[in-house]
Amino acid sequence: MDRRALPREGESGGNPIGHVPTFADLEWKGLESFGGDKYKRVSSVDVPEWKRELKLHDELLELIGDRLPKELAARRAQLERSLG
Repeated sequence: MDRRALPREGESGGNPIGHVPTFADLEWKGLESFGGDKYKRVSSVDVPEWKRELKLHDELLELIGDRLPKELAARRAQLERSLG
């Protein structure tokens, strides 16, 4: 399996929730019918939907309260900032 490095932040393949390999970075042998347009659709980020999802996360995180690891709280804040 050919494993290429994932794009760095700001390079193609990045999105608000993290790094996603580009279509060309993946091996498609045996999956030729899964074209670039379909890959773009399934790997895209629906920002309004993710913002709604974060609100659901908040409900759970409130239950965890003071036991929530600071790293997880920081990652959640970073995700919210990246979604705008």
